Amino acid sequence: MPLVPSRLFGFVQIGRETNPKLQDATNRRAFIRGPEFESFAKFLKNRLSELEVELERRVAKPRWEESRLKKSQKLIQASQRTLSVLSLGLAHELRQPLTVIYGASENIATRLSKAGVTLPEVDDSITTIQRNVDRMDKHIRFLKDLGERREETESVDLNALISEVVEEFEVRTAARGISLHSSDKVSAKVTSNRWSILMALTNLMINAYEAIVSLDNPKDHNIYVRVSENRNAISISVEDDGPGVPEAMRERVFRRETTSKQGGMGVALIMYREALRVLGGDLSCESFQDPTRFVVTIPRKISHDSRSAR
Repeated sequence: MPLVPSRLFGFVQIGRETNPKLQDATNRRAFIRGPEFESFAKFLKNRLSELEVELERRVAKPRWEESRLKKSQKLIQASQRTLSVLSLGLAHELRQPLTVIYGASENIATRLSKAGVTLPEVDDSITTIQRNVDRMDKHIRFLKDLGERREETESVDLNALISEVVEEFEVRTAARGISLHSSDKVSAKVTSNRWSILMALTNLMINAYEAIVSLDNPKDHNIYVRVSENRNAISISVEDDGPGVPEAMRERVFRRETTSKQGGMGVALIMYREALRVLGGDLSCESFQDPTRFVVTIPRKISHDSRSAR
């Protein structure tokens, strides 16, 4: 914030007794130039420089931070709306043909039964079709949950939410020989924004999975979803024994320009961290390697400051 007359008012008191060599002109509208005047001018410039630094610390920087937070929240909201529209639209488009496929398989089974025809190979194929349709329908429900973004708070069953995320990745990890572990339970529900937690955990799971898959041999590696809690908050960690976050990127993990094929990190980490912070939570990295561990923290109670920030 520049120091201009409309923003700065002050007084410097001097006197002839205490500053006898600092003389004013006869009209008293200026000082007579000389060593004493130059010394006085230098003194004022130094004090004004100190004042400018103090004003920036107390006034300008807090305003910049407030403006940055508001812009960040608007970016999060816009990104969430876009993702919500795309997710819901895709879920709707996929569900309709799946319903047709499932219905057609049932019709085949019914007609064969009425005709008294028994073909084990056909029966097995029908069962396979229906099992995979059910599996795809489960994925669509998960996609629909991601798309049904709500800004308001609600009672969130963290056990059910964690199970939903883990189940979504079980088939994917098993297919690559990766072990997915999750057994911890939460003692109580929390009041929070379900969408923000769901998206943050999903993103961390994607990052862990992609980090391990990037290895030459991803088999026999592990992803752990752990829960810990205390009186004030519940923490959900996603941990993997993959290659870790490259050392050159560790100080920039939560900056917008960060990206990595190994870790799959980028703007998403920042977005979901800000979304969690709006309600007093957080998203942090506790360990960059051996193992890599990211943690979602959810407060048991939302503070008044967090609500007003929304």
